Amino acid sequence: MEQEKISFVYPTLMREGMFAGGIYAPDLSMVIDRKEQKTPIAVTAGFLMKSVEMYVIEVEINAIDAPSPTEHSLSGHIQTKYIERIEDGGQLAVYTMLSENADLSNDGFYRVIVRFYKTSNGEKIGNCLDEKDCFFYVSHKDSGE
Repeated sequence: MEQEKISFVYPTLMREGMFAGGIYAPDLSMVIDRKEQKTPIAVTAGFLMKSVEMYVIEVEINAIDAPSPTEHSLSGHIQTKYIERIEDGGQLAVYTMLSENADLSNDGFYRVIVRFYKTSNGEKIGNCLDEKDCFFYVSHKDSGE
């Protein structure tokens, strides 16, 4: 089996009082208070990777009908939720990437894309090792109620 794959990806709307130490549940649909606010969101992903390599994880969140950005943000915080060493120098890992300022200002479907690359000194090396995506729906409390 290849040793550098993404198993799953899902988003979670961060709410006041959420426990930071556990694995977050997925949110298929998110109701945001106001359209103009930036939204804290967590993206959780499961990985199969080599335990001796260094990686960079890239997360992209866009409205489905929006053009793909030409630049990707590597900023944000990563929380390690689970690691298990397996045979042949591999490991299973679950990471949550936190963004404080996701732009979810429109009602509709959004796409999350997670990619990962090998890295040296913080710079990506070579092609993307794997990519996974998922979708979720956003509506707003202030959109006509």
